[in-house]
Amino acid sequence: MLDMLSYDADSLSFNGRYFHEKTPDLCTVEESYTGDGGRLVNSTTYQWSHHMGEYATAAGYAGLTIQILEEFPYCYFRKYPCMVQRPGGYWEIPDRDWPLMFSMACSKTHIV
Repeated sequence: MLDMLSYDADSLSFNGRYFHEKTPDLCTVEESYTGDGGRLVNSTTYQWSHHMGEYATAAGYAGLTIQILEEFPYCYFRKYPCMVQRPGGYWEIPDRDWPLMFSMACSKTHIV
């Protein structure tokens, strides 16, 4: 979800694609997502977008059973200047209830 957003002059909008495409997005970032302020030596990355259905389907194809699948309106780093830090250190977009992070827990039954 975070990569589908665009920040321009204090305005946040959707500009990306949700469904996976064969060609990656070319991304250039100057700083690490860790928040330590360090500059990246290699600042160009290629990223592929994957929707929630792809994660769930991949788990199923791997023979896994999804036990937990949750989405959260916050994430662990500040991607956009408009984000504010919550108690506990996570970052959120004020007045927006958009999914920014998810967690999935799976199990695999072993047949003896």
